[in-house]
Amino acid sequence: MRDIFCHHTSKTTRNRKCVVIGILLYHGSIIVCHLIKTDMENLNISFLSLISLFVPLLMMGISIFYAYKRMSTEAILLVIGSVIVFLTSVFFMFMPYLVYSRNMDTTLTSLYYSVAGTIAFIGSLLFAIGFFMLVLTVIRQSGGADTKKL
Repeated sequence: MRDIFCHHTSKTTRNRKCVVIGILLYHGSIIVCHLIKTDMENLNISFLSLISLFVPLLMMGISIFYAYKRMSTEAILLVIGSVIVFLTSVFFMFMPYLVYSRNMDTTLTSLYYSVAGTIAFIGSLLFAIGFFMLVLTVIRQSGGADTKKL
């Protein structure tokens, strides 16, 4: 676990980490499909609703690519934050169908939404911290005159 924060990891270590992330995403999609498989005929997701997943998916892809190229603390924060945000976006997309198919109570539904919103906030916060650290690193490396204040 210590080599996650090391700048000089071997290529096989990075490949293992990418495989682990891929396996987690794959199993997450299987769980979502299993939850809604009973009502697949009622699941009419339009193309416009799928567009809302484009930006979280793009940010997750860019973060994983950056972590693959340069493993650092900010890269780990970017990946973790973007994966959390993407998974909660998928949850928010499928939640109305789960509520409808399972005839969930309003209090239970609001509990799910509030927990998912808190998790999405934590993911966004992790991503923002990682992005801020990345910006500070780039500014320091560029050697600007005002970087001493940061």
